[in-house]
Amino acid sequence: MSGVEHQVTAQPHTLGRRHLLSLAAGSVGATALGATPLGNAASAQPRPEGFALLGDTHVGVTVPERTGWTRWVYEHILARDASAVCHVGDIMDYGSVDEYDAYLSTIPDDLFERVHHVPGNHDWRWDPTARERYRELLGQSRYSFDAAGIRFIALDPSHLLQEGGGFGEHGMEWLLHELEQAPDDQPIVMMCHFPIGFDNYYVSDQQRILEILQSYNVRAWFAGHIHNEQIHQFNGVTQLAVNGTLNAPLYYWLERITGPDGPALKVSEVRRADHPAARTLRRYPDHATDRAPDPAGHDPNRGAVDPDDDEVIVREVGTIPLGGERIAQHQRPLTVDLEPTRGSLTVSVRLRSRAAGSLVEAQLYPQHTYAMKNPGDWQALTPDDRGRRFTGTLDTSALAPGAHRMSVKVHGDDVWHEETHNFAVPGADRVVWHVELGAPVQAGLAAHADLLVATTSAGVVVGGRVTGSGLDERWTREIGGVKGRPVFTEDGATVFVPSVDHHIHALDAATGETRFTYDAGEPVLGSPLLSEIDGTPVVVCPAGESVHVIDAETGTGRWSANDLGMFVGRAAADGNRIYTGGGDGRAYAFDASSGAVVWSFLTNTQQESYRRLIYGPWYDNVELLTESSVLVSTVQNGFALDVETGEELWRIPGSYVFAPKKRLSDSELLLIDDWARTVSSIDPATGDVRWTTNIGVRALNTGAALHNGVAWVHGTTGQLTGVDVHTGDITERLQLTATANCYSAPAVAGDVLVVGDQDGVLHGVTLP
Repeated sequence: MSGVEHQVTAQPHTLGRRHLLSLAAGSVGATALGATPLGNAASAQPRPEGFALLGDTHVGVTVPERTGWTRWVYEHILARDASAVCHVGDIMDYGSVDEYDAYLSTIPDDLFERVHHVPGNHDWRWDPTARERYRELLGQSRYSFDAAGIRFIALDPSHLLQEGGGFGEHGMEWLLHELEQAPDDQPIVMMCHFPIGFDNYYVSDQQRILEILQSYNVRAWFAGHIHNEQIHQFNGVTQLAVNGTLNAPLYYWLERITGPDGPALKVSEVRRADHPAARTLRRYPDHATDRAPDPAGHDPNRGAVDPDDDEVIVREVGTIPLGGERIAQHQRPLTVDLEPTRGSLTVSVRLRSRAAGSLVEAQLYPQHTYAMKNPGDWQALTPDDRGRRFTGTLDTSALAPGAHRMSVKVHGDDVWHEETHNFAVPGADRVVWHVELGAPVQAGLAAHADLLVATTSAGVVVGGRVTGSGLDERWTREIGGVKGRPVFTEDGATVFVPSVDHHIHALDAATGETRFTYDAGEPVLGSPLLSEIDGTPVVVCPAGESVHVIDAETGTGRWSANDLGMFVGRAAADGNRIYTGGGDGRAYAFDASSGAVVWSFLTNTQQESYRRLIYGPWYDNVELLTESSVLVSTVQNGFALDVETGEELWRIPGSYVFAPKKRLSDSELLLIDDWARTVSSIDPATGDVRWTTNIGVRALNTGAALHNGVAWVHGTTGQLTGVDVHTGDITERLQLTATANCYSAPAVAGDVLVVGDQDGVLHGVTLP
């Protein structure tokens, strides 16, 4: 907190007594059951057993009302002497210095030590230094603490630069350790930005989390992300996803009570009544547009009062049981048996006697729903005469060979138990080996002949020879985490590896020894490009809000361009100019020799700095089209620009900003529209589309590898698709992973395709 000036705490707000509706544990799903206006005349007493909960404040310097609302929330919480404050993430829009300053100014000094945060996907996805800033100013992203007699465990499944989350094996091990430390009789509450279960598919390996929680005294899961209040009870826990403070000046107040079934938390929403936002429609993020309907009777505006009458309104939300029998324990199946056959999966579920007659459903896991909601395609299973064994068949004929999942749900009265199981569809014989690297393989892979260089988010760099039976490891190095794709020199002697440790590492490709390191002064998250300037080989690499050009033989910096906004893609160069994207919504051309700006092109007209960033070319792999044109892409369009003037020549609609492009020939360029889930071949001179194929999966950052006329596209949700580059026909599909997202660009070494995933596994696939 050094150097941060807090706003002076306002006059304490006063709260009168209120009637609190007590809900039975099984009826928490009925939200918004009433509201009581609170007058200014009464005085509040300290509540050592009470604490506050909020999320999705989305503080942004271009949206000052959110800063004001957040400030009011914290001042109001301070006046109640909360024992703790839980913020479940998306603290800011994208984590810039100005946003951190604005957010920290909202927390009174006397409250700061009681505020506990978990990061959301917005807090460091779009700013290269935001993760460092978060840890410096707010602390670790996962930890535990005690308050109000509860053990809170703060979770962080986020992945730098990415929308979706996943815990991975190391995250699971950490969680198990924390759970083991809690006394058996102490209730545990989890804090995580993402909700899990139900229709939420934001965390790729949430099935394992639900399995782990089953064995411990976990009673609640606090979440945000969906900007909408939802309460569900399943698998032993009550999940409360909070309405976001970006929608209105509001927070949640939780008090320990003794209910008819033992200790519980009474939950209320507290909302400022003297602001029009008390009755405005909520802002839902794009990923929640297919959200399930609100429970019957839910009205977030119910009980809103005249702005001149009272300071706040309180709406009773429900209760969360902290003791007694775990929720939906009787719905947990005794056995789930799966029998895969050709084109189908037979499911048999045996229930406990107390769950006899329950509704039992099954579905194929919606594997290719990436970081979004999905209501699912549940199918009711048929009970036997006793109502304890349920059977049914799921159609698997459309699934690719390989690893898959299915889910079972057993319903009770307003509660349920859900669990997910793995199964395999035969025919994935091309997948011949797997190598575990121990941490996410997020950066793209680099190959030269049969030599492969793979990296991890933990900073491990591995060099090895690829064979049909595995990876013959030759050397290993440890640097900072790697997010950008390494690149070899043309002769394969040196490989350049970018790192979040602020350096570009030039390594001897044969031994892994350091040839030189270049300090860029900021995290190097983008991918390096090899080029030449005046006959001298150079490396062009983005770092933070800058682009650096360094001598490829000595590591000496030639020039850098600064204050471009975040760019984590890859530049393009033609010897005369260097072309990059920028986090300010612009594309840039620089004089290759001097670094002077030749031209810039504005890709969007968004007014907020955050929106200019996300709708700009911040992650683009810029591509030369012809001698006179260059392609710069966003989530909405690809722009063909004149290399000398920056004038727009033509555009092609689509989201081409994430996946690297692939040159097929002088007259053919392969583009991947990750949002539309399509692969296209276009004429680079005109933008005319030769063919387009829907591959059915998104391919964020992964792109394609070429081999014998086939583009092998590695999807973000684990499907590998072969596409004939001449016709666009799909030649083959394989499902390589089930629980891990994939962002790593694949590479071909010899006749083996290698892909990496966020579980830290390399997969070797033999190619025809």
